[in-house]
Amino acid sequence: MSSEVVEKIYRDESALKGQRRTVTVLFSDIRGFTTISENLDVELLVNLLNEYFSMMTDAVFKHGGMINKFLGDAVMAIYGAPVDNADHAICAARTSLEMQEGLERLNSQWKEKGIVSLRIGIGIHTGEVFAGNIGSRKRKEYTVTGDAVNLASRIEGLNKEFSTSILISDDTYNLIKDFVEIRDMGMVNVKGRQQPVRVYELKGLRHKEGNQ
Repeated sequence: MSSEVVEKIYRDESALKGQRRTVTVLFSDIRGFTTISENLDVELLVNLLNEYFSMMTDAVFKHGGMINKFLGDAVMAIYGAPVDNADHAICAARTSLEMQEGLERLNSQWKEKGIVSLRIGIGIHTGEVFAGNIGSRKRKEYTVTGDAVNLASRIEGLNKEFSTSILISDDTYNLIKDFVEIRDMGMVNVKGRQQPVRVYELKGLRHKEGNQ
């Protein structure tokens, strides 16, 4: 967690208790990681991942998010919990674009060393979750659960189908539409949901976004 989140937790222990909150969830995943890992020396792979995760974490913290989990090569970040943030949706969008820019810089550095380049997919969704400490008596962790989390993960996976890098849900788009450049990808069927979901490719920020 960032120092701001830690300070919030120390000041307000109730933030860790279970509660329903509207948040924005960001999932990212490295494309073709299994193949990459099979072809790299273990030590080199660990160093590469450490550089990558450091960059991703810096981007999340910079925009007020919390790294909820590292899932293998995937990252799950939350905006709007446990610290209140009315701008959680645009903060997640800013993070995703900064992640892409940061990866481009890393890829340039790795290319000079003859190391393979990485590509990532990012999915963002805004919705209601259950947020709080979850676990056993011996081990608990602060996390968020609910359909919104599952949908964010599913949207991330759609990048493979559309050959895109960043996809956001209609719920997220409606909160940030005045500040972003997008491409409407239409209604899509998502595994585990009966109703189709409209998704958008996030292409960038509009200039007036900085005046928010």
